[in-house]
Amino acid sequence: MNDLNERINIPLLLGDWLTLALVTVIGFLSHNQQIQFGRFLAIAIPICLSWILTAPWFGILTTRKDEGLKNWWKIGWAVLLAVPLAVILRGLVLGSAVQVSFTFVMIATSMLGLWIWRFVWSIVLTKNK
Repeated sequence: MNDLNERINIPLLLGDWLTLALVTVIGFLSHNQQIQFGRFLAIAIPICLSWILTAPWFGILTTRKDEGLKNWWKIGWAVLLAVPLAVILRGLVLGSAVQVSFTFVMIATSMLGLWIWRFVWSIVLTKNK
């Protein structure tokens, strides 16, 4: 378990997942839709799963390599890979077509949300050092 914690900072990952879930909730609310738990899970689970599959490639889930927003561009690349994968998984789960506009909006909002979260994370890390 200690080796896993060196490769993946669990609190950082959980913050990323919480951020992605919050982006999903905001998406529902921005469309004046009632948040149906099943539809929420249909995007929240795929985006969190695709994040854990793509983010480690960029080394952005470890405290050591994540120095605030110094690596902001790596977060952007990870989102560019994670969101299309998540949208495809969502389409499979819901049995619906992949909507390109939804993909672009999810990329933009996820990237913004993660940048904000990582900025907050960097402030917390700086204060704790």
